[in-house]
Amino acid sequence: MTDGVHTVDGARQCQRLRSQSAALEGTLDRAFATKLKVIAVTRAVERMETVIDRAIGGHDPDNRIWGPLSASEFLIVVQDVTTWALSNFECFCARPEAENLPTGVRIVADFYFTIMPRHLPPFDSAFSVRTLRKTPEPGLRAAALWKAEALLAKQEAYTRVETVEPPARQWRLLKRRTPTGLYWLLQQMAAWPRRYTRHQWMDLNSILVLYR
Repeated sequence: MTDGVHTVDGARQCQRLRSQSAALEGTLDRAFATKLKVIAVTRAVERMETVIDRAIGGHDPDNRIWGPLSASEFLIVVQDVTTWALSNFECFCARPEAENLPTGVRIVADFYFTIMPRHLPPFDSAFSVRTLRKTPEPGLRAAALWKAEALLAKQEAYTRVETVEPPARQWRLLKRRTPTGLYWLLQQMAAWPRRYTRHQWMDLNSILVLYR
């Protein structure tokens, strides 16, 4: 287009190609960013699976990431957190907390997670809590593991910004959750090592007091 760029038609064509190029570049940038987010989500679940497998084998988790816990203590914490995520603590039929993922996670990795075809029964029913063992759907299990990784690990779980300490991230993820579920989790935490909860967890009472 060198010869015709100074003509009216040439300038118009040049502008059209520039617009198309900018649109294509923007599409590629968004695709690349989405791919990185998908990788971050799947790796978070993989990290959780790996540390659980190691803990089952008797290896203590890295306390720089997971806090001061032995292998057996870590498994108890993970069981409690994933049970909270997989259970419906409402007094009416509703979906478990594991399906309530942050928008940035749900949108980019929707294919990876399972939406249950029906709501779980109310919390006061005969079978009120649901564990990983009672959850056959792989995508729902993955969602619960992602939730656990986001609440327990020291690294940021789903953004590319600097690390956010677990207590601050826990507040962000738990502040609007049902108080019945948070109270259940608080009761479970009473059996966790105190050195761990002091070091690695926010005070759930600071949220529960908002409902009183």
